[in-house]
Formats: sequence, structure tokens, C-alpha cells
Amino acid sequence: QQDAVGLMAFDEQVRSTVALSSRRNHLPALIAALAADEPQRKTDLGRILRQAAQAFPRRGIFVLVSDLLVERDGLFKGLKLLRSRGHDVLVFHVLDDDELDFRFSGPTRFEALEGLERLNVNPRALRAGYLEALHAYLDELRRGCARHVVDYKLVRTSEPLDAVLASFLSHRMGSLHRS
Repeated sequence: QQDAVGLMAFDEQVRSTVALSSRRNHLPALIAALAADEPQRKTDLGRILRQAAQAFPRRGIFVLVSDLLVERDGLFKGLKLLRSRGHDVLVFHVLDDDELDFRFSGPTRFEALEGLERLNVNPRALRAGYLEALHAYLDELRRGCARHVVDYKLVRTSEPLDAVLASFLSHRMGSLHRS
């Protein structure tokens, strides 16, 4: 459709930005920016979303792809800001199957990806409490996104991205036609 696409890759700060462009040869720049460096620190998503709202002031579609392991008040304030400026916002919440199913059985060492913390545990003793807390967290995210009229989709890393996008877009188009 010749829509302009831009990108911000971030952790606690913006790591790379690709300006909006509708040229057909823009895809390699987007892919290069995503591959350039790996986030290493915790994310202040509220601050990042405020920066994004300032960097892209014209109405458009914002697609947030994140594990959303962030402070939720900042997340919801950022989503509210984007929506108040007329943006359509989509959230793809990406989690690994192990995070969602917690199928660990024997003694396990968990290491934080964004820090030096390590924890040795018996996962069987933690499974029920972990899954209960995870479901409460996911419900809070779904409700918060719905409250701000933001489309939310939980995505497993094991799911093929093309199938996830096709299913999501089909559902979204169906919702628009029913409105």
C-alpha cells in the first residue's frame, strides 16, 4: 500500500532508529537495525513510548513487539499517550514456551538475561505459584490494553511469525467489518 514504515529498537534507551520510508528497498535497513545489537538492560517502556510519540507525531499504526517484562504503569501510560494522539496501537507480547508452560522438572538454575542474577530452584515446588502469577500478569496486560483500546496478542516464540501475523490480521479485519 506504499505506507511509510519506521523502527525503533530499544532496551532502557533507543538503540537504533530507522526513519519512516515507503520505498521498496527499505526492508534491508529495517532488518539491519533489528539485527544490529541485542538489548542488554531492563526496559523503561513508558519513557520509550513517550519518545516514540514525539518521534512520530503524525497519526499512524504503532506495533510494539516485546516480552513486556516491564513496569506496567509506565507501559499503560505510554499506550494511553499514543492512543490520545490518534495512533492505532498493536501489542505483540512475545514469550517463550518455557515461560508460558514452565515444564521444568529437575533442579534448575535460572539466569537473568538483563543482569547477573542467578537462582537455583526446584521447579516442581514453584510451578503452581509461578503459573498462577503468570496468568494474573497476562490478565492484567490484556485488561490494560483493552482499557486503552490497544490490540493485544500473546505470541509464543515457537509459533511461525507468518502464521501469527496472518491469524491476527484476519481476526482484526473481521472485527473491523463487524463494527
